[in-house]
Amino acid sequence: ETIPEFTLRAHLTESPADVGARIRRATGIDVDTQLSWPDEWRAWSARRSAAERLGILVFQFTRVMLDEVRGLALLRTPIPAAAINGKEFPDAKAYTLFHEVVHLMLAAAHEEEPALRERRSPAEWKDVERFAEAAASHALVPEDALQRMVRELGLQNAAWDLDSVRRLARKFRLTPLATATRLRESGFMTWEQYKR
Repeated sequence: ETIPEFTLRAHLTESPADVGARIRRATGIDVDTQLSWPDEWRAWSARRSAAERLGILVFQFTRVMLDEVRGLALLRTPIPAAAINGKEFPDAKAYTLFHEVVHLMLAAAHEEEPALRERRSPAEWKDVERFAEAAASHALVPEDALQRMVRELGLQNAAWDLDSVRRLARKFRLTPLATATRLRESGFMTWEQYKR
């Protein structure tokens, strides 16, 4: 079997929504398919396969605690790799994987260096992480699908307590935190609500 070449690139000057949309198109996962996944395990399997079709080797590791590392990306030619902590729930693995895909895209565009050579300050690195979080959230939940599902669930005027975020998260087979990140990106949720 021929492994495809990883060709996706991203720049920090781009909109995270545009980067997320590019990932979404490249994976070929349409919203109807996503909404039809019967459980989080099927969703994880489909998302992992989609990332592998992009030319990324996806691994899971289990001997590291979640508070130490959730995922990592290695841009090595000819085949980059994303490693996901196997202790995560499957709906969390998807978000971590797409977050790492964004890091691979940034590294491929020379926007990011390996950790030992990275010279950004902690504040600058936080901005890179927020960019990756935002782009991953857009890749996992396109804007039109988010708007439609908020309407279908009657959440247009939601206070976005944990229950309402969970209802939406279940539809997209994501964690409440990943869903809250996406809601914050689209202005449904403020930073103050997000931090609660």
